[in-house]
Amino acid sequence: MSVLKIDHITGVSTRRVKDFSYSQPTGQTQILLCPSVKFLSELQEILQRKTALVRGSVTLDGKNYLSNSMRGEIQIIDSGERLFPDLSVVENVFSDKSFVLARSKRYQERFTQILRETDYRINGDLLVKNLSGEQRKIAEILHCYYMKPRLLIVRELSSIVSYGVFLRFQKVLDMLNSSGTTVLYLMSQWEETLKVSKDISLIINGQNQGEYSADEVRRDPSELCYITMGARHFQEKYNQEDREYDLFRTLVTNAPKAAAGHNIRNTLQMFANYLLQMLDADSVVTYLVDKRLNKTLENIAQTKNDEYPNLEPEMIRDILDKNGLVYLTQNDLSFSRYFIKQTTNQTVLCYPVNVNESLALLVQVGYLRHYTYTDRDTVIIEWVAQEMSVFIENSRLMGSSVLLRESHHRIKNNLQIIVSLMEMERENSFSQISDESTKKEMEDAFDSAIGRIKCIAQIHDLLTKENAQSSFMDMHMIVKSVSAFYQDAAAVNLYFESIYVPYSKAVSVALVINEIISNSIKHNSMDSEKMTIDITATVDLHSQTIHLTCKDNGVGYPCGNGMEYYSQSEGLGMLVIDSVIGMEFEGEYHFYNKNGAVVDMIIPQKALLPIEKREVNEIK
Repeated sequence: MSVLKIDHITGVSTRRVKDFSYSQPTGQTQILLCPSVKFLSELQEILQRKTALVRGSVTLDGKNYLSNSMRGEIQIIDSGERLFPDLSVVENVFSDKSFVLARSKRYQERFTQILRETDYRINGDLLVKNLSGEQRKIAEILHCYYMKPRLLIVRELSSIVSYGVFLRFQKVLDMLNSSGTTVLYLMSQWEETLKVSKDISLIINGQNQGEYSADEVRRDPSELCYITMGARHFQEKYNQEDREYDLFRTLVTNAPKAAAGHNIRNTLQMFANYLLQMLDADSVVTYLVDKRLNKTLENIAQTKNDEYPNLEPEMIRDILDKNGLVYLTQNDLSFSRYFIKQTTNQTVLCYPVNVNESLALLVQVGYLRHYTYTDRDTVIIEWVAQEMSVFIENSRLMGSSVLLRESHHRIKNNLQIIVSLMEMERENSFSQISDESTKKEMEDAFDSAIGRIKCIAQIHDLLTKENAQSSFMDMHMIVKSVSAFYQDAAAVNLYFESIYVPYSKAVSVALVINEIISNSIKHNSMDSEKMTIDITATVDLHSQTIHLTCKDNGVGYPCGNGMEYYSQSEGLGMLVIDSVIGMEFEGEYHFYNKNGAVVDMIIPQKALLPIEKREVNEIK
């Protein structure tokens, strides 16, 4: 039987793809699901021949996949750019032909036939550099459909195209499979597998954990969810332990239930209770710290007598900077400095863990007596602390985090459907109107509305990918995601200090930025050079305000009066800016000319506080 076979491969510079094996029958589409984005990226680099192999082999239908003779047999569709920007869509679709042949009547007719077969709509005469990001992906899909490669590698396409485009792409995959193309679909999020409805191979820690049929995942995706989170690793790991770890087996059984109870606090309490009993301690305290905001998000204590030492915030930060177990006893002169108030504990063990770039965990074990720890104690504390960090890192897939991310995911998909419907309505309306000025007005109205909806959808897409437990997003990330919509029309430069925005206000910030960028592009004609827009965000600690400035190199406001220009405008731009900056954030804004149009906004820092009140202890 013909197969794609990856046999015990290890890359030259890789740290994750090591002794990896995988096989897939040719002429089929199969999902390779791995929670580790870095693993998928390294595997893709190997399959793209960007990383050589130290050992192992890759074969397709028995032939060496990495040989030069296979180069024309492989195509890739991901977030990267693989088209020739100065050529037309038709010339890119038939890029294996000469320019003259690609422009011939024969291939123009073939292009029209491909559009009918795939159900896509795109003008073949347009230059690629003038296309939107989604239109470029359509051109790539059409090229792959025409080439009918022996292997097509796809990387999470559903997150970068609209709902309608992705539905048609699934039809294209089925037609490619019928013609003999093997499709390897790389995914990192288990939710995406439900969209593609193909069989799944699950990769955990670089090893193949088995296959799942599309039907069984569709019936009940919960098992796949928990396994990607490490549940099977838990059970297999601890079922092999001696009787000494019976308590831990109980923990393994109950922890997922606690986490599924929509409160990660319950899970951490269960871990702490296990440590309390296994180490015969008097108290166990878990500190969950947001490193970006320097705040303790949670302080969870399990005690035998209601007395436990509480670390000073600055000492928490100091311990988090250390590696390995920290041993504190009353014999140390500095012992009392570590705690907020005097404690009767004589020994305290602390173990820090970096959960991710944003979160850290500190496990504190206290004894009312002098206690000398053993290697066994160290192993158990490190073991439990690491498993705590796994639960925290993946808690977004459990309980309320699952519901929240699923809500953002569904909102994004629904908004993409709305965009598709509006685009169809726009085309239908244009076909019934002959007056060009009316068409122009309708086009501007539709484009503005579609742009705002896409902007909101993009923020919800970002929220589905957030890992941190805090309810904040980096303002730079928000603005960068919005400016990406306009990368073909303007060069947007971002100069940002570290500023964080609560999830509840991320959409508002995005809408304002979208409005300003779109207005700059819309009201300026830059024939000689590409428009440049500089966006700067700084914090004034003295006045406790955030200064957000957008400046373009266009013609500026008429007569130099931006306020008058916006007030007389019939669009929604001024209304959006005033509603968000003036009313919601209780800030102020100014419009003026300075070698182009400038929008200067001043936002009180207190306006960017989360709606919900959380009890936090600030690390000084």
